[in-house]
Amino acid sequence: MMGNGHISVHDLKKRMDNGEDWQVFDVRSIYEYANGHIDGSVNLTVNSLMSQIDRIPRDKPVALICASGGRSSMGCRLLMSSGFDNVFNVRGGMSAWVLSGYPTA
Repeated sequence: MMGNGHISVHDLKKRMDNGEDWQVFDVRSIYEYANGHIDGSVNLTVNSLMSQIDRIPRDKPVALICASGGRSSMGCRLLMSSGFDNVFNVRGGMSAWVLSGYPTA
């Protein structure tokens, strides 16, 4: 599945619930992450993406999420410019996730 796009919180949740192997990176600050995040997501701030690029898998779809979509969109552009082709920005971010009533850890 090729990416370079956006995914809704509903589609991401459905795909994860169906057992698809997604890696979710939460690119918010450690404080925002500590106040609630998607279970199983990894906190990697947008400013540290490039220095931590070896932690990002190329063999499965990657979703980036922030508070509302701005930082994760920037992160997606950085990763795509580094040759990643399976990267998705979660539209609406954690705000949309929480508003949809999905659980946080």
